[in-house]
This record gives sequence, C-alpha cells and structure tokens, in this order.
Amino acid sequence: YPNPATDYVRISGLPGTGTLRLINAAGCLVLQKKVTSSGETLSLADHSQGIYFLSVESPQGRTILKIIRN
Repeated sequence: YPNPATDYVRISGLPGTGTLRLINAAGCLVLQKKVTSSGETLSLADHSQGIYFLSVESPQGRTILKIIRN
C-alpha cells in the first residue's frame, strides 16, 4: 500500500527472509532488494509513472503484485 503509489510502496506481512524484485511493464528488472524483516518500504521516486510488477520470493513461494506508479 498505497496502490496506486507516488513516492513509495509499503509491503507488510512478509515471511522474514526473501527477495523483492520490481519489474517494469517491458519485463526489465528495475530494482532488487533482499528482505530480512516482515515489512519493507520501496522508494518509487526514481522510477517513471506506469505499471510495475513486484515479485516477492521467499522459501514459502513467490507472489507477484501489480503496482501502479502515478
């Protein structure tokens, strides 16, 4: 949250360890971050407006979320 987002997006309820990957609509990886806690904040300030996909990968599996950057 929030989604649509302007400057940041907050992810909560993470399993504690894993990897976040932000992928643009063209399929290019634009950000990768290791997760070590149950909540993370990703800055979107340096990214252009558009649709992104956030891949959350952990030992329990992978989830992909659609994020809109205004």
